[in-house]
Amino acid sequence: MNSKKPRSARTRASRPSARDAEAEAPDGEAPEGRPLGAVVAQGVKVLSGVLFVAAVSTALAFGLHYYARTTPRFAITSLSVEGIRRLSREDVLSLAGAELGENIFSFDAQAAQAQLIRSPWVERAEVRRKLPSTIEISVREHQPAALLVALKKTFLVSEQGQVIKEASPGDPHDLPVITGISVAELRRDRPAELARVKAALELLDHYDELPLAKNYPAEEVHLEDDGGAVLTVGATGLALALGRPPWTGSLHRAVRIVGRTAEQGGTPGMVFLDSEAHPERAVVRLR
Repeated sequence: MNSKKPRSARTRASRPSARDAEAEAPDGEAPEGRPLGAVVAQGVKVLSGVLFVAAVSTALAFGLHYYARTTPRFAITSLSVEGIRRLSREDVLSLAGAELGENIFSFDAQAAQAQLIRSPWVERAEVRRKLPSTIEISVREHQPAALLVALKKTFLVSEQGQVIKEASPGDPHDLPVITGISVAELRRDRPAELARVKAALELLDHYDELPLAKNYPAEEVHLEDDGGAVLTVGATGLALALGRPPWTGSLHRAVRIVGRTAEQGGTPGMVFLDSEAHPERAVVRLR
């Protein structure tokens, strides 16, 4: 048998592969045949370029930051304040810490907004920087709707039933008074007692819509322990014992009773509408 291989087969067998070429690369040279030192030098050159670009970018950012905080171009020249009724413009700017001439980028709008909300009069606040030189401040103040007597003190209460602050001599005083809040219950279950305050405010709102309120403005709502309410109205102190809520029907009945009593020449001093056994009945005590 002839064991001699074909010429093409011998040629392929003797040709070195790419892997053999890599294995046979002499020391000090990269697999592609480039010197190892040249490869390292190129890597160092690329790394140096990256570091240089990063350094230049950092220096540029620092320079822009320094310029923005020191140039007169960004000094505050306008302070806008909107939404104030009780607070003065000076009060708002002092709370926000905003001053003319201050650099607008040095002014912390979020900190100013948080400081404004800490004021008992401020319900909501928004502070904006408007480049290049304006600070805009918008506030929404609590609107006092009544005076709450509790804990031997008098507090201003907002339209939403939130206690604003303890009343002081300069605060509004010509407001309806809410009494009857239990000190013990207020300490034990504050949310429940404040919910009663909110109910009293709703009663006052509804009464103000009635024609009787024009001649007999609301003066006081006394909340009783059993859940009932006594509404005192007018300069003469007409008392309307409304019983437990809902109070809408009792209020409309009171309007009719007071009107009929006046037509008959009488002056009612108190109207009892709180009989649970006979809710259809009403008792009028004349002066």
